[in-house]
Order: sequence, then C-alpha cells, then structure tokens
Amino acid sequence: MLVMLVKPADISPHECASTFFPTGLRTFLDICRVQSLVEYPAHRIASRSWTLQVLQVKESVFIKWEKADLNQQYAILPTKCNELCNIAANSKYVTLKMTGVPSKHVWCGGASARVIQRRIMRTPHFVTDSMQQAQGLSSWLISHFEELKSKASEVSKHCKLIGLEPWFVGRNLLMEFVYDSADAAGQNGVTITTWHACQWALKQIAKEQPDINIREFYIETKFSGDKNAVAKNYIKGRGLEVQAEAYVTESVLQNVLKVDSSTLYKAFHALQMAAQRSGSYGVNQCVSNTIAGISAATGQDLASVHESSWAVFDVTVERNIKVAAGVESNEEYEPGIYASLVIPALLIGTVGGGTGTPTAKESLNMIGCFGKGRIYRSAEIIASFALAMELSTLSAIASGQFASAHNRLGRNRPE
Repeated sequence: MLVMLVKPADISPHECASTFFPTGLRTFLDICRVQSLVEYPAHRIASRSWTLQVLQVKESVFIKWEKADLNQQYAILPTKCNELCNIAANSKYVTLKMTGVPSKHVWCGGASARVIQRRIMRTPHFVTDSMQQAQGLSSWLISHFEELKSKASEVSKHCKLIGLEPWFVGRNLLMEFVYDSADAAGQNGVTITTWHACQWALKQIAKEQPDINIREFYIETKFSGDKNAVAKNYIKGRGLEVQAEAYVTESVLQNVLKVDSSTLYKAFHALQMAAQRSGSYGVNQCVSNTIAGISAATGQDLASVHESSWAVFDVTVERNIKVAAGVESNEEYEPGIYASLVIPALLIGTVGGGTGTPTAKESLNMIGCFGKGRIYRSAEIIASFALAMELSTLSAIASGQFASAHNRLGRNRPE
C-alpha cells in the first residue's frame, strides 16, 4: 500500500505517525511497507509551515472544502496500486499544486470539492395480473410511505427511507425505495430494510386489497444497478454525487506538466469527440484508477468500482486567473485553465462493510474519514485526486509523454 502523509514541520515523524496510529511509527511503517522517507519543501498554511513526508511516493492535494471546519487543508490518499504510471501521475500532481477556486475571486490554492447529493436504492419487483393492479399497488405503497419508513428503520440505524419512485412495465411494478444511508455505502443495508418493509406490506395488502393479486415478488432484479453501470444512475445519481474543481495557471502547466493551455484544451476537445463517437457515458480517462486504489485500501466493495467510475471531466481555457490580491492597480492575473470533474454515482462508506478491517480502518483514520460524519470528506478527497489524475493523464497525452511513461514505468519485462 502506498501512503502519503503531511505533517507540521515542528512535529517529528514519530509524533505524526502516532497521531494516526496509536501503536506508533513501527506499525505505521510496517503497514505501509515503507522503504524510504523523504521530506519535501515546506508549504505555508494558516501561519504554520507544513512539510511533505513521503512514503514511497508523494500523493497529496491541497483541498478547499465547503465546510468551515475543513477549509483549506492538505489531504492524503492511501491507495493500493502497483501501476507505476499512476503513481507517477499523482506524484506530478502534488508538484502541480492546482490553484483552486478563487475565494472572493482571489487565488487561494488547492482544489475545491463538494458533495451534491446522497441516495442509495433498492428496487423490489412486483408482478401482478394487470396494469391496473400494478398501478393500484403503487398507489397503496405510496400512501403508506410513513409506515414503510418506520418498518425500514427497525432494522438499520444508518439507512433512512426518503422516497418511493414507481416504474411500470405492463403488469410489473418496479418500486424504487430511495434511502439516505448516512455514512454507510448502504447496498446491504437497503436490501435488509427493504425486505423487512416489503414483508409487512405484502401481509397488509393481502388483508386490505384482495383485488390486487401479487403473483411474484423479488427483492431486486436489475433496476437498482447494483454492481452495474446503469444510465439511470448516471443521470439521477446513486451513492454520492460529488464534484471537484480547480484553476491551474499557465506557468504551472508549462513548468510541471510540460504543456500549455491551448495544447491541453485541443487534446481535451479530441477526448470529448472520441467519447461522443464511441457512445460513452460521461467523459473521463482513468477515474477508475483513483477509485479502485482507494477502495482497495479503505475496505470498499471493489465490485462497485466500475459503476462509481462514470464521470464527467471538463477543461476550459481561462484568460485571467487572479493570482494575487490587493488594490486594483496591483492585482496580478495569469492565463491558464479551469478544470472540473463530477462523479454522479460514487459508492463508498466510512462505516460498515470492510471499513472495520484493520488495514482499512488505519487507512481511513489516516485521512480523517473513519466513522460517523466523515463520508462527505472521504468523497471530496476521492473526487479531488480523481481530478488530479485526469489532468495529469490528459497532459501526458497532449505533450507526447504518455507512451514513453508507460514504456519506462508501466511494463513488466520478465526474463
């Protein structure tokens, strides 16, 4: 596992590791299989000097969260990854230091991230005798929403039923139970809660609505899109819908990524055109790399990586990015780009499932994302690093470095 940590310069590596791992530095190093520890130049944040402590590879992004208590912090990314080109891309990105969305239109550093919504579904399938019965069943279930919500809450403290959405195919009713799963990914939770609520509903319908004959009942068929890339979830969202954005100046693009904004934008236009021609949902190159790496490190369901990886990456050229504040005559501007990424169906959790296993718990604790109330932070870190990888990969393609990097770093040449 590859791990990066950032510490204040006046704290020793041992003290810093002990903060994340009560068992101390030795356990920390053992978990990460650290071969070397390298310090990089300090960055000034909130009047304190922070030093980049790198374990095998530097992977860090400065993120500006919307919540005040998380505003303007460095973030780290625990990731299980053996692909050296991915490692190099993240390594290049930490040097990139994206400028972030301006605060009051002033360059502030970092990337901004925000969760848009959170919803997880389970869709039981009812087969009746006719379309009329299917619609009658839908009306009964919707009119008993509060009872269904109460029944669902009896078997889960995380999953809260927030809505019912009916879909019809002839005499078939697909009733989408929509939940807020709090800090859990929720796939297992909503299965259990929906089953419990539907068992109550089936008994009540048999008593109250004898004219509705439910011939067959299935807790799920395929409509929820579990472990599948489904267009409905790309449009409406599943899990967490999260976005990240950043400004990058021309000088940083040329010095770090070896590409200028015009060349980068032309490459992005080609990416868009190819995605449209191929019938792709969304536009991105390798969001799955970031999501797969952190999912493996933090105990997520790896079968959900591909449905989580549908994303929309965007790049536009900016003429004036404000890079210095002050009176109007002293303000400094520089051209560059604006980049954003939206991930509409990110399936992750900070409680439940595999998050409680020792390595996953350590990894989540390391980024402040284990337990209740941390799911938004986790999603925003992932989105920011995924945006980093998109920019780095696109720059490598635009500047002609992509093939040579894989030839040098990505090939295993057994004798």
